[in-house]
Amino acid sequence: MLEIVELIRPADQGRTTPFLCNASDGHAYYVKGYGASVAGLMKEWLGANLALTFGLPVPPFEIAFLDNRLADGYDSEAASELKGGYVFAFASKQIQSITELKFAKVQKINAQLKLSILIFDF
Repeated sequence: MLEIVELIRPADQGRTTPFLCNASDGHAYYVKGYGASVAGLMKEWLGANLALTFGLPVPPFEIAFLDNRLADGYDSEAASELKGGYVFAFASKQIQSITELKFAKVQKINAQLKLSILIFDF
């Protein structure tokens, strides 16, 4: 079981206010919580599993456990976005070398991968 042991800070990007967190396995994860809604978190889980099955490069992800006391003890922003339990903690492993994809870099992506992403997204 992956457990969130430390809330580091809100992520720099993300409409659903993910938080960068440390987990019990010694790795950092971006954790989405209440701001994504229960339906949104289920879609994240399904979408990530489908992308993985489809062969798309996705960071490792897990449903993690987050203790309410950890979120409540961070600050009001975390407490309003993250709720304890399993359902409200979808965690994607932080990959250090990965950054936001800029349009100028799209040309460098393999044509087959671009096609696969297009079909998956459709």
